[in-house]
Order: sequence, then structure tokens, then C-alpha cells
Amino acid sequence: MKEPLRILVAGGDRRQKYAAEMLAQQPAYSVTTIGFSLPIPSELSETDVLLLPIHTNSESVPSPQGELSLPWLLSSVKTGGLVCGGMLPEAVCRMCQEQKLDFCDYFQREELCLANAVPTVEGALQIAMSELERTICGSRVLVIGYGRIGTLMAERLQGLCADVTVAARSCKDAARCQANGLKWLPSSEIVRHTAEFDWFCNTVPALVLDEKALSNMQPDALIIDLASKPGGVDFDAAAHWNRHVIWALGLPGKVAPLTAGEIIAKTIFHILQERGLAYARNTS
Repeated sequence: MKEPLRILVAGGDRRQKYAAEMLAQQPAYSVTTIGFSLPIPSELSETDVLLLPIHTNSESVPSPQGELSLPWLLSSVKTGGLVCGGMLPEAVCRMCQEQKLDFCDYFQREELCLANAVPTVEGALQIAMSELERTICGSRVLVIGYGRIGTLMAERLQGLCADVTVAARSCKDAARCQANGLKWLPSSEIVRHTAEFDWFCNTVPALVLDEKALSNMQPDALIIDLASKPGGVDFDAAAHWNRHVIWALGLPGKVAPLTAGEIIAKTIFHILQERGLAYARNTS
């Protein structure tokens, strides 16, 4: 007889809660959550898989009911068990190695990153619609970066009849923009052209909108920065020039937690399939 795989979903936001609900629909999995309701148990049963949220640190895991001790959570995972988390710090990976636990950063998975681009872009468009004092249709926008999110953002803006220009570095990106009917601007030329745009959407996690670029902008220009830390804007210079900057981190969890949770659950399902972890073990 096969016993279900025991999965402990610990902490996080509504994304994790929805991910747990979706995983629990699989008869091969026995899913337990912690941190979403009181009381917090004083002891944990042994688990095969520990699912951590994005941005866990080496000491604790955030949850709606307070911080959960990460060493305590790791102690519940059986030897050789699996720890999955998003953007796992090196210190957490070392802790797993020391305890002879397998680990996987699901935020490095291509299927998750591609799927997450959709709620990220929709969230950015929602911000633009609420913050701009004009329609997106006809607005002049510079999308900085032409990766997963930048590509989808440019496509969606094009569909809304915005005047879209993409700033990217490579000749390959220039050719892709041309093939997709988009204007292209070399990243090195951004500073010379910022006055030509009504708003900006940055996806590059490196300084691309420096003080010179910010000083050249129109006074009422909007900047939506989607890049992870350290972001792509000189925030001190933006404050000095009174630029309207919105650093929109973690949009999937904020604007579409149900979809974001489903994306995480599907990614975890793929990870478990690849490792042959449909069930915990055979019992007689």
C-alpha cells in the first residue's frame, strides 16, 4: 500500500495558501499548512517535503500569524527530504546541506517565471491606468528591457494602441522588436531620449534611470519599476527631481494571489514528478 507524500506548506501570503489548496487536490499528497491560522502547533510531524514562500531568510519564515522559526521547520523534514522555496538565500541552502536535505529554488524555474509575467504585467497596467492622467492608448511609453516581462508588457501595450518603444542592449533584441512592429532604442541612448516619453516601465534590475535621465524627463512623467532589488532607478535623484516613481515589487501576490498560487503549485508538481516523488513510501 502506498502512503501519500507528506507536504508541509509553511508561511507566506495568500499565494502559499492557494498553492496548498491546489496541491491538496492531488490524492497522492497529504498537505498540511502552518502559519495561516491559530494556534501554531508546538510540535511538527515528520514531513517529506517542506514548501517555503518567496524571500525566506535563514532565521524565520513570514506568515499571517507571525514569524515561524526556519530551523524548527527544517527539523521536521525527514533525512533526504525536499525543501522548496523561492529565491533561497545561500545560508538556507547550506542549512539544508548540513541536514542532508535536498533543496530546490522554484523561483529559478522557467515555467514559473514565464507564467508569473502575466500577473506582473497585468498589475503594472492596473497601476498605469490608475496613475496616468491620460489613456494608455496614444501614450508614449518606454519599456526598458526585453526579457520575459518586457516582451509581454510591450505586446500588451501594443494591443492597447500605446506608442511603444523598447530599450534593450542586444542586436538580437533590436531584431525581435522590429519583427514585432516595435520601435527600438539602444540602452545606452536612454538618457538622451527620456523627454520624449509620457511614462516608463523598467524591468532591468540595474541602474538604467540615473540622475541625468531623470532630470531630462517631463515633470509629470510616471515611472513604474518592476525590477527586483536594487531596482533600476536612482531613487534619491528621483526624489530630488520630484519624479513619480512606483517600485512595484511582488505584483503577482498582490493583484492575483489565486493565479500566483496555482503557478507555484503547478511548478512544485513538476518538481516532484521529476524527482519521482509521487508517494512517500510503500507500506505493507
